[in-house]
Amino acid sequence: MKSIAIKSGLAGVLFIIVTCSARAAVHYVDANSASSAPPFTTWATAATTIQDAVDASASGDEVIVTNGVYAAGGRAVFGTMTNRVAITNSLTVHSVNGPLFTQIQGRQVPGTLFGDGAIRCVYLASGASLSGFTLTNGATRGAGHQILEQSGGGIWCPYIDATVSNCIISGNIAPWMGGGAYSGTLNNCLVMGNSATNTGGGVCSNLLINCTIASNRVMYGAGGAAGAILRNSIIYFNSGFSGPNHASSFFNSCCTTPAPVGGVNNSIVYFNTAPSDPNYLKNSSYALNYSCTLPLPPDGGGNKPAAVP
Repeated sequence: MKSIAIKSGLAGVLFIIVTCSARAAVHYVDANSASSAPPFTTWATAATTIQDAVDASASGDEVIVTNGVYAAGGRAVFGTMTNRVAITNSLTVHSVNGPLFTQIQGRQVPGTLFGDGAIRCVYLASGASLSGFTLTNGATRGAGHQILEQSGGGIWCPYIDATVSNCIISGNIAPWMGGGAYSGTLNNCLVMGNSATNTGGGVCSNLLINCTIASNRVMYGAGGAAGAILRNSIIYFNSGFSGPNHASSFFNSCCTTPAPVGGVNNSIVYFNTAPSDPNYLKNSSYALNYSCTLPLPPDGGGNKPAAVP
């Protein structure tokens, strides 16, 4: 009887494993596909837009994208804010050859850049991951919900359990927060040349691991990172332009509820500029540890001043 019970248990486990494996599928995307056909499970029948492959996928599936510029299609998730790619399930979406060869383009409104008609590059759901893309030319609406429709010109994530890795996020804009990215965990990403009006020219409310945040701009607030946690990252040459206490690197909990736990660790924060509080403005609840920055913070440990060229 015991032997039968054990065999029955093993059979149940194997059934669950096989069933779960059978449900996972791989979907392919090729902008130049000549014989596109759902569910896009071979290169010969690959989707021509990333959104089509995402729509054909279920949670746990994988979407593989080959070289190309993906600038067609769009999907709204909140209000009338359109995303070039809206990933609403817990999918893994990645490119074949990385961000230098695979680009997702949003749309900026001629003359005003953001506003009705603007398209954000990517919406990324909790539990989903995006890897190996350049996200560029994204923008948001200039009206509507400030967080949902006016933040995250390049990519918008509901929380830090959405993962963005090995991506270049550049040339995006938002009138509120996070010109390049709003929320999510960014790993091994370059965030460069983005802008926002309110705060977080580069990013807002993110966990940043092995990232470079450079040459981003903001009109009011933090030019580089607002409400962000940095680990093994570099933030430099970001700029804020007006108003008191508008530092270029700004670490606080203003944007995410609840905020990610932590501070700035093993990172470099230097050569950022603003009318006041140059380089960085740190919330008292966040600590800088084992980092290179100037001026040295009053708390934290193991910090060293940045070298001056």
